[in-house]
Amino acid sequence: EQTFLAVNAAIGPEESLDWEEERISNVLDHLASVELQQTGALPKIRARRDLPDKAGWNDRIRSTLALLERDTLKKLVLARESLFEFQEPPNLGALLLGLRRTTSHSYHFCFQPRTRFAFFGATPERLYYRQNRVIETEAMAGTRPRGSSKEMDDALAEQLLQSQKDQEEHRLVIEGIRGALGVLCVSFRDGPKVGFVRLERCQHLVSTFQGTLRPGVGDSCILHTLHPTPAVGGYPAKGAMEYIEKLEPFERGWYAGPVGWLERDTAEFAVAIRSGLFHDQRLAVYSGA
Repeated sequence: EQTFLAVNAAIGPEESLDWEEERISNVLDHLASVELQQTGALPKIRARRDLPDKAGWNDRIRSTLALLERDTLKKLVLARESLFEFQEPPNLGALLLGLRRTTSHSYHFCFQPRTRFAFFGATPERLYYRQNRVIETEAMAGTRPRGSSKEMDDALAEQLLQSQKDQEEHRLVIEGIRGALGVLCVSFRDGPKVGFVRLERCQHLVSTFQGTLRPGVGDSCILHTLHPTPAVGGYPAKGAMEYIEKLEPFERGWYAGPVGWLERDTAEFAVAIRSGLFHDQRLAVYSGA
């Protein structure tokens, strides 16, 4: 429930620190007077386009099933981009606060590399957390909706545990993560048992892992080895990503990429699923299955 602002200032040889501090102080005074709009519905939608549309999605599902029958590929995660055009630009602050209110157990993120452009979302999926040489990661795969009562919730969770399809989906993510940790770590161990993550609209199977990194293994190496996980790409990863590039009629861009932060002793990254790309009056949202 706190907000932190970091200001990095380059002081030139002709500039004084006092002058720079005064300039920063003026910026902070301006920010203190800015109110973040906390309410506001989305503007009316002028147009919508899906890439692929329903027929195209079904075609790709059939192609993928045929591919899995004849190829060494065991899993493929296809995604869709839905493009919305609004009558006026949505209020990004209200959109973000709305996400925070309606999505628990999630990483909330927003990157604004330039004006009127933002990549944002609410993802439940941790890629990894590192504290010195100790790394924690997780496998999240297998899905059911939430029930309208505790009894229905539990029944749907039990379905997940008994479902051969969902267990296989989850197992392949575990297999991929174990393979990556075998490269990165001198040793690692699984969590006690498969658990559940319950979100507002769905629940997932989740397995956790903890390991000790090999000497010299840094965050760049971790990111390249762990990502993309089988939960967002497929298994084996290389072959899956090659097919995704051929099958999907759009560029994923930052969708399903790693988002997070790092410093010398600590780092934490999530996987940017359940995300959107906001530009002027247009919003592209992404989902995969």
